[in-house]
Amino acid sequence: METTRKGLSAAVLKNIAVITMTIDHVTAFLLKAYLYQQGNLNVYSNDWYVLGRVIGRIAFVLYAFMIAEGALKTRNKIKYAGRLLALAVISVVPYSYVNTGRVLDFETQNIFFLLFLGLITLYAWEWLERRIGSKILSMALRILAAAAACAISEVLHFEYGMMGILLILVFYLWRYEFPKLALAGALVMTVGYIAHVLVMNGAVNWISRHSATLINDLMRTDRIQVFGLLAFPLIFLYNGKKGRQLPKMFYYLFYPVHLGIIALILYL
Repeated sequence: METTRKGLSAAVLKNIAVITMTIDHVTAFLLKAYLYQQGNLNVYSNDWYVLGRVIGRIAFVLYAFMIAEGALKTRNKIKYAGRLLALAVISVVPYSYVNTGRVLDFETQNIFFLLFLGLITLYAWEWLERRIGSKILSMALRILAAAAACAISEVLHFEYGMMGILLILVFYLWRYEFPKLALAGALVMTVGYIAHVLVMNGAVNWISRHSATLINDLMRTDRIQVFGLLAFPLIFLYNGKKGRQLPKMFYYLFYPVHLGIIALILYL
């Protein structure tokens, strides 16, 4: 059921996501390149770099939330999924270049592949819930679908991996149940991210290399990701309304276009 209280519209959340994402990418790619040129290889010792990345953690959480909202409200589900997949493919080249300096690199896939997979997972979840008569069987199959999506996101090296899939699912299940949403979101963004890091680095080998200081090293694993929780107060203020938005294609094309601009600056 939609909330009708006063607060932030979908348009405001999308605009905040665009702004925070831009800050994050300018920091992660341009400022980082500048710091490397200055001989500072420990970028986290720079306060501006840390601040930019902290602000940037807000973006993905808002995008994940809007994917859950889109799955529930979009009338043409196939068209919506198709747009996300097309955008993911278009973004491969600029994303590869800003990350590795190569035109094509499949070490990590851009975020729209993960958003597309998350959306498909929600569609599968909805379909199984409607079509399977047995509640126990339906739940078992839905859990399997979510587990399969998590596995695919890790095998294909999607950005954020299983943490991203689980966060989208959390928003889908409890988007207006704020205490549950906060608790589940916090768990996913801590435990889920640690699991993602372990999988990406080979859990057995990583644990064996860090066996002497395992707990300490796990707690230090890219701790900046937890600042994604800063997006939750904004989500709690969401009023369920569309609001006055910019043209739809702006929100889709901004991602590859701004990455292309950053790639051009790095090239020059």
